[in-house]
Amino acid sequence: MLTNTSHFCKGRAVRVIEATVGNLRYLEFAVQNKKLMHDLPDNTIIEVPALIDLNEIQPIYIGKLSDGITCMLYTQAIIQRLSVDAAIEGDKEKALQAMLLDPVVDEFENARKCLNELLEVHSDLLSRFR
Repeated sequence: MLTNTSHFCKGRAVRVIEATVGNLRYLEFAVQNKKLMHDLPDNTIIEVPALIDLNEIQPIYIGKLSDGITCMLYTQAIIQRLSVDAAIEGDKEKALQAMLLDPVVDEFENARKCLNELLEVHSDLLSRFR
């Protein structure tokens, strides 16, 4: 069993290990939504606090969020879904749509150039776009 580790650097792995050996903890985990957050698709991966102990990781139910937060999260979920679909299908138009939906992207031509450069530089990893 772990003894007091406060003098060590407590990275995430140490906290998870401590929790699994009997020190009940709340940590953040990326999990499938499964109705933890209302108004987001169940297949969306979300980061939520979770209770972790020796037996399980139990995500904490979040419920309904404010409309503004829900809108922001939903937009990001759609961007991520389009990005994954684009990578799987090799669909450059979907990849561009995902980029243009992101609120930090403010110009079509810059997004197009960025995507082309990304696909060129990482062509070894993104072979479906050929």
